[in-house]
Amino acid sequence: MSVQVKFRALLGVEQSEACCYVLEVDELTLLLDCGWCRRFDHEQIDALRRIMTSVDAVLLSHSSLSHIGALPLAVGVLGLDVPIYATLPVMRMGQMTLYDCVLERRKLGFDSYTLDDVDNTFDKFKQLKYSQDVVMSGKGKGVQITPFPAGHSIGGTVWRITKDTETILYAADFHHRRERHLSGSVLEALGKRDRPTLLICDSFGANYKSKNRKTR
Repeated sequence: MSVQVKFRALLGVEQSEACCYVLEVDELTLLLDCGWCRRFDHEQIDALRRIMTSVDAVLLSHSSLSHIGALPLAVGVLGLDVPIYATLPVMRMGQMTLYDCVLERRKLGFDSYTLDDVDNTFDKFKQLKYSQDVVMSGKGKGVQITPFPAGHSIGGTVWRITKDTETILYAADFHHRRERHLSGSVLEALGKRDRPTLLICDSFGANYKSKNRKTR
């Protein structure tokens, strides 16, 4: 029996700086990142609100607001109660990012979520190491998720989602070049080895030209 794969973008298209996507693999529904723009526009949350009850798990790729900014709202206000998978650096730095966001923004009247919502959100985290396979259960029976280095930030992740012969790669904000503080992305190697059925990536840095070390 063939695997049914459906993908749609809630954010992260056209001029949106935030990343938030829905991936359905048969009966399993994954939320890929849960970002929010720095304007904290509540109109962007409407689409997220409509799919909350169908989400089975969340995969986070980076610790910036554009990847996790709406997560405490989803948990504390919209009632999201599912496992959230991320690497340890994304978990720790993401928590600090959201603390800073609440403390700084509430001076300007920000009340979309509280520090308690942030704490409750991170109670749901499942910490993974790179290349650590997780086999889903229940509606996700047969689906396996694995994090790999994205090269864009410390702990940043390219996610591989597989079921039977189908392979999906989710790579939001990746960087191939090795830097002094972190290795480059393994996306190219994964693509050659796994020949993915679906590749999900962004083009935010398409026009950026990296300077060599001598120039820097």
